[in-house]
Amino acid sequence: VLTGCDLKGGMVGWLQLVADDLRAAGYAGAPVYVADLFSGIWLFGPFARLPGGAPWYYGGLSGFAGARYVVVPVCAVSQAVRKKITAQIDATGVAMTQVRRTPFYTLFEKPQAP
Repeated sequence: VLTGCDLKGGMVGWLQLVADDLRAAGYAGAPVYVADLFSGIWLFGPFARLPGGAPWYYGGLSGFAGARYVVVPVCAVSQAVRKKITAQIDATGVAMTQVRRTPFYTLFEKPQAP
């Protein structure tokens, strides 16, 4: 269940906060997909850039296939985009596991290919 709040400003600060928190939690170097309008978390910390990904949402799941983790913001810049992305992820059938929850985001891990 996702909250209904919006992030109206401070997106750069939010991405920096999440990048710093993920790094401190041991996720540095990982490819991270952000389920929101802006997703270029690799611009704010030591994270792998997603093959085929972009720093903002163009439609579809660009970069999702190369991600190991997915960040779902508590308050999204665009609730409509977050909802569309999470529905598209659900439609892939990839069963992700929640590995971290903060007041700002929930982090999910994708299963690793054998």
